[in-house]
Amino acid sequence: GEDGSGQPAKLETFRLADSAEAFARGLETPRAFARKMGAGLGEYLSRAVAHRAALTEPKDLVWLLASYARDALHRVEAAGDAPSLHEVRTALEEALGIRFEGERGARFFRSTLVQRLRARGGPQEADFVRQAYRLFDNRWLYWEAGTNLLDRPRPEYRPHVFEGNLWLAANKREIQEFTHGNLIRHVGGWKLGNWGTHFFPLWLQDDDVEMGKKATSPRLNLSGAAQRYIERLGIRAEDLFHHVLSVLHDPAYRAANAGAFRMEWPRLPLPGRPDGDTADAVETLAQSAARGRALAQLLDPDTPVPCVTTGALRPEIAAIAVPATTDGRNMSGADFALTVGWGHYGSGGAVMPGQGRTEERPCTPDEQVTFGGTTHASPLHSPTTFDIYLNGRAYWRNVPAAVWRYKLGGYRVLNEVAVVPRTQHPRPPPDPG
Repeated sequence: GEDGSGQPAKLETFRLADSAEAFARGLETPRAFARKMGAGLGEYLSRAVAHRAALTEPKDLVWLLASYARDALHRVEAAGDAPSLHEVRTALEEALGIRFEGERGARFFRSTLVQRLRARGGPQEADFVRQAYRLFDNRWLYWEAGTNLLDRPRPEYRPHVFEGNLWLAANKREIQEFTHGNLIRHVGGWKLGNWGTHFFPLWLQDDDVEMGKKATSPRLNLSGAAQRYIERLGIRAEDLFHHVLSVLHDPAYRAANAGAFRMEWPRLPLPGRPDGDTADAVETLAQSAARGRALAQLLDPDTPVPCVTTGALRPEIAAIAVPATTDGRNMSGADFALTVGWGHYGSGGAVMPGQGRTEERPCTPDEQVTFGGTTHASPLHSPTTFDIYLNGRAYWRNVPAAVWRYKLGGYRVLNEVAVVPRTQHPRPPPDPG
């Protein structure tokens, strides 16, 4: 293969024997030798042939992960100990661009890709799933039904996570202001919210359907009243779902119901409730659902959004968080380091957010025009804006207050997603022993 600079490099190797003598001894019992080495050699050759192919589909990454897991299992069964997995571990790290760092990483590698796989007789491809790990951060993980991934084993949850299903993340009550209403399409993680997040699917599967496989006729997760409502209006369940998403993110709705959010589940207005008997109910709900669909695109990091994540940016977006330096030069090298107190390691090595460095200043005339001038036409309009410093020299210029203070799931999004995870700070010493 090639290294990062395009030069030829050895990416992965496979040895049939440690020496010529050991290879000759193996050939004395060819069938036993084939049983011992054949499976691992087959996995290696499959990866070698496909190593230049791009991982464009989820199934491609699932196959690669499963191949390394099977290889790990074969080596453990052949050698009987975890140290023999060093080459597999190194190859997996290089292939996926990840690192199993420190004792915790080594323990994870051994327990997840070795001991559990040995107990089960091999990896199950259906157990490689996408997870909404945290805000705007979807990841791959290997999940078994008996693990405590979601605070306890939840095998009953898995069948309902399938392609095409929509999930709404919300809380029963909120201590401060209501900032919930996230949309996810994958397995949910507890880091999506700061106060016991619950996940509500649009569709439910039969209990005997396997993870990731869509049933021939999943049933709607609606009450009888909601079912009658959509039938009376002649709308789809997806329209109602996106209307709910739109309402939960409406600033006026949040302000009017701030007190109720601290005590109970959000109560949602429905046009023409209870049966949609008003003339404009269908049109009103359709408009709300359209806003919800636009929000759903923005909330899903896997969905390309024209003029936002792909193509030329809209002018009001291009003006936000412009990379800048104190001397007016382009950012390069160390300018991308975050070194002004945005995060630190807490108990157990967890990364905790810090105050960082921000400077609030009046908007320039050009910035005012971009966000609606003095007409308050844009929700981003404000007389002041923020410059967010990454270090002593580089900063994001012009981050509107509404953007910088925006919260989702109880977390301030820019601080949790864009700054803290990339902060450079000293690592804590390793655990003794």
